[in-house]
Amino acid sequence: GVKFPTLLIQPNNPQQVKLSMIMLTKNNETTIYEQISTLEPLFDELIIIDDMSKDNTIQEIKRYITEESQKSLLFTKDKIKFFLKNLNNDFASQHNFGISKSTGDWIFFIDSDEMLEPILYQNLRKMVISLNKEKHVNVIALPRINLIDGQRTQVYPDYQFRLHRKGIKWVGIIHEVPEPVK
Repeated sequence: GVKFPTLLIQPNNPQQVKLSMIMLTKNNETTIYEQISTLEPLFDELIIIDDMSKDNTIQEIKRYITEESQKSLLFTKDKIKFFLKNLNNDFASQHNFGISKSTGDWIFFIDSDEMLEPILYQNLRKMVISLNKEKHVNVIALPRINLIDGQRTQVYPDYQFRLHRKGIKWVGIIHEVPEPVK
């Protein structure tokens, strides 16, 4: 069937703020195609960094790019930038690498095994446009629901830094945080 994006994004409109997504992935072949398909309409640019997957994750990403560029006049191949980079147990380095490849005014981080709640999906762009006017706001932490084997854990809300202005540097190898909030 035909899929319409929830929000119409007009990149040439000066009121709009360019929103990039950075996704870290590894061995996620079963869900990566659907994840990209769900998120792609919301963002102006997707940066996907794969930690040397051993399964078909890379092929699924390439399949999405090929299929979407053939069926949609609005999609361009350069909207998704894909990189292979060994994690080396340094998540901050992966984040900083993604930031260096992005062109967005604001950057949203998500792991390939995470999903957005519908309310966040519907309001993320509006939130970023509002935040962009607040020059003192640089980083936003969002509550995360943790699931283990499909069951919700007792840890809620588990706030995670997910949204920030371009130019923020991440520090900390495993429990990485944006530099201004060390």
